[in-house]
Amino acid sequence: MNSEKFSDALGKIDVGYVEEVMDYKAKKKPTGLIWKLAVACAALLALTIGVRPLFHKDRENPSDFTLLAYASQNGTVVENKVQEGTRVPISFFEAENGVKGFVFAYNKKSPGEISAVTTMPEGEFSDVLEEIVGLKLGTDKNYVFYIPEQEKGFPYRFMMTYTDVETNLVHFCYLLVEETEDGYSAVIERTESVERKG
Repeated sequence: MNSEKFSDALGKIDVGYVEEVMDYKAKKKPTGLIWKLAVACAALLALTIGVRPLFHKDRENPSDFTLLAYASQNGTVVENKVQEGTRVPISFFEAENGVKGFVFAYNKKSPGEISAVTTMPEGEFSDVLEEIVGLKLGTDKNYVFYIPEQEKGFPYRFMMTYTDVETNLVHFCYLLVEETEDGYSAVIERTESVERKG
């Protein structure tokens, strides 16, 4: 473009545009604010990553609480650790009075305590259990004999509680027992912990 064409083109530009360009002042970018926000986000992320495992640890295995389910496989009784989201085999066992149910157990805090069998009936049941046929009760565990309502049918959903005196917490395990092709399975659907009162 030669100078003649440039002058001709310049003459066709509106004067208002030229004045606007001459008065233009660049706006300052808020670099300080952006930097502070970036630092705050990084600190929040670091805090979240550092604290989250502490809470997650309690949910996975509250206070070293391990729940076991018992299954009879080829005439042998097998202990299976019940976990959140993982199904394990479980079998019906019969008490000495003929009542059938599922057997769960958890380790005792103190080996000197007497082992107990707690019944969890869905219907009416008032007997005290002293023996479960085919299952030798260990002295290092407490047992829970869950007696489902036979007429209701599968799946069975119920809640089991565990009190940890040392941490002053009550843990709630929400369990699901389902019928499978091979028999039955048990799984922890979720766990919750609350502070013990009184």
